[in-house]
Amino acid sequence: MSTAYEFEADHHRLFLEDLVRQERREAYQREDFLSKRWQQDLWEDVASVEKFRFASKSPSSVIPSAPQAPFDMCVEWREKICEWKYKVVDCFDLDREVVTISMFFLDKYLEKHFVDEEVSQCTGNDLH
Repeated sequence: MSTAYEFEADHHRLFLEDLVRQERREAYQREDFLSKRWQQDLWEDVASVEKFRFASKSPSSVIPSAPQAPFDMCVEWREKICEWKYKVVDCFDLDREVVTISMFFLDKYLEKHFVDEEVSQCTGNDLH
């Protein structure tokens, strides 16, 4: 009995070691897209596009100043979206892996786009 248990425990240990080794590879390394610096860079990209868009309409147009980016909100929104998705999946007795896949795509979107509160609510609704 103990031999089968030891074999299974050793198998799990090797599996976890392999996962850790894979995570340390360069291909798995990513920037923290929820960090203040990353969000500020995305916000500046959005603001510069908006300024260009407003400036190209009329040379005399006043360019509105962009509001400050709500840095701390992005982490909170992502957390709330994740919790909500698990509640929906559990309520309808769906496979919880759906949330994992959905959050993967949400993270890919957030990595490239700055979102405000309104867009955050829309991007969180991608469960289908």
